Amino acid sequence: MKKITISGSVLSCFSFVAMSQPMNYVSQTGFTGLLRTPHAHTLEYGSLSIGGNWEDNVDFNQGYSKGAHHTLFMGIGLAPSFELGLQNTHKSFNGNGTYGSGSSDLAFSFKLSSEHWLPDSPLQFALGVQDVGFRGHASFHKNEYLVASYTWNDLRLTAGYGAGHYANQMGENYLNGMFGGVEYQVLPWSQVTADYDGTGYNAGIRFNTPQSFLPDGWRLDALMQLYSNSSTKERDNQYFGFHLKVPLSGTGDRPTTVRSTSESYHSEDKALLATESSQESGEGTEQASKELNSSEQTSDFKKSLIQSLIEHGFENVQVSQKNQMLSVAIENNVYNKNEKTALVETINIVKGVYEGDFSLYLLNNQLPVLKVIGNKQALEDFDKNSGSLDAFDIDSFDAVVSYYRDHWSSSASNRSMLKPRINLSPYFMSSLGTEYGVFDYSLGLSSNLTMDLWPGAVLDVRYVKGLSASDDPKKYNTPVPEVEDGVDRALIHQAFMLPWGFSTQFSYGRIYKDYLGLMNESQWQSPNGRHKIRTLHGVFEKQAFEYQAAPSLLYYRFAMPEWDWALELHTGQYMYADKGIGLKSMHWFGDTKVSLEFNRTVENYAGLYFEIPLGFSKDMNPDYFQITGIDSWKWGYYTRLSTSSNHIVSHVIVEPELQHSLNRTYFNRDRLSPIHLK
Repeated sequence: MKKITISGSVLSCFSFVAMSQPMNYVSQTGFTGLLRTPHAHTLEYGSLSIGGNWEDNVDFNQGYSKGAHHTLFMGIGLAPSFELGLQNTHKSFNGNGTYGSGSSDLAFSFKLSSEHWLPDSPLQFALGVQDVGFRGHASFHKNEYLVASYTWNDLRLTAGYGAGHYANQMGENYLNGMFGGVEYQVLPWSQVTADYDGTGYNAGIRFNTPQSFLPDGWRLDALMQLYSNSSTKERDNQYFGFHLKVPLSGTGDRPTTVRSTSESYHSEDKALLATESSQESGEGTEQASKELNSSEQTSDFKKSLIQSLIEHGFENVQVSQKNQMLSVAIENNVYNKNEKTALVETINIVKGVYEGDFSLYLLNNQLPVLKVIGNKQALEDFDKNSGSLDAFDIDSFDAVVSYYRDHWSSSASNRSMLKPRINLSPYFMSSLGTEYGVFDYSLGLSSNLTMDLWPGAVLDVRYVKGLSASDDPKKYNTPVPEVEDGVDRALIHQAFMLPWGFSTQFSYGRIYKDYLGLMNESQWQSPNGRHKIRTLHGVFEKQAFEYQAAPSLLYYRFAMPEWDWALELHTGQYMYADKGIGLKSMHWFGDTKVSLEFNRTVENYAGLYFEIPLGFSKDMNPDYFQITGIDSWKWGYYTRLSTSSNHIVSHVIVEPELQHSLNRTYFNRDRLSPIHLK
């Protein structure tokens, strides 16, 4: 009996192996692929891969552009079948504190695969480019290639053709002409592979953690190149590496958002919804109206609902009822990652005690920014579709008019006024791939105090405390400056929500530590939220010197939340008087945003940025005060494209961004509109 069990287990194992597909790993040279060559597959959409490779026989007496090197890599599945890679090649991770002592090379790469269009095909194709945009002596990994891969069970064959570059650090024949290789998935957690890269043959083995070892969507890989006969001097080496893959959205689910094609926001839609409510949900409405007929019952009902909302952490709560329409207003300061969660939670609370027609207003700093209209049918659909807002009418265009026309029978409960709120976050400045070393940083703690003064008025003060730094940051002539202790921002803001999609905010005070002045941010958003026009104007005077900054920028944003994507174009004058245009491609993965930027001023610049909420899914209730994380922590890099070297420079293309801005404070990081919420 035991023998039969063992045989069954072995057969089951072999059956599982036969059905497995070759895993996608990261190569040594800045893309998904084999050991030193690409294949026709990409990182999964919405995944982030970070890691490094360490090569034998590194000659530290040679310049960083020649011979064996170590590699750091970060790759992003930025869109379906589209991969962005960022690699740094270096010999020494850190220099001795002087310019040129820790030089390394930073390179971007892109790869586009046919997988999205041919998902079931065993034959896939891909186009790729390495060292995008850089030219001259700072380009040490430049090439372009076309590659095809064929998968049969656990075997994948790859062949391609590339156009190499004479200065490539891997050799002038690297990916210059034909290349190819084979991958064989021995077990679900191990693979053997061999390839030809144009300079010679390589062979190695790769491992990954089984699926159950790490959280959903996470994977840790280890790889070893055991053999190479590369003809490039000092490149016939072994190397080993580790790479961690994680989902950007925080889960293993594909981040693509499926939304209803209807975009309900017109007044005639509201009238229709009210009619449908009276006709189709008459029984529920009659029941609700019966429950609210008595003034005593109405008073008790309101008190109970208000108390439930306050206990959940909502502020500025108001409840009124007229002509069988229940109106509820709340301000959310507890679900700071995404205000959609606050809307869903409020609707859950309302439907627990009421099932007729209702209007829900969302406030920010006591100003109305959104209105949600529902009825019994909408609440039933809400239950069936796991909290989807598709069945509700959502208005961000004229919510302010409706709110002030509503008949609120009492003042707001649990007022937000004069409550101190402190959000804590890292204050982090860093550089990557400079002449001082691979990575330098200066770290501090940011403590931002805000306090509501009256509707739309907020006190905003930030104190920064330096904590630590790498050995290179000094006050002058270093890749990043030291964090200086003190207040670097002190402002008073006054915002106004206006009809027809307009809003504006004036800010007066000090920014960037010693710039004193006034700034205005104004915007218009279309009824469905697809289009937005925004302006930014300011006048600041640097207190220590006689210098005046007058930023003036015009923005246009086009949103496609169906693809979790938005495109923004801007033009005008930046903070430090340079003028130009910029283009941002913004990609959402849950509450994480990844932005690719291109800016043209006197010279051309490109950048990559991450914006991540740091905090709990639900913050502490603001009874008397509140301490939270930050709704959006930004980190990334930009570099110069238009010169023969890609030196990182400061005080260019600086947009005067405020933490307390219209988009972040009032419009849910630019995600508060019908097309974003449905």
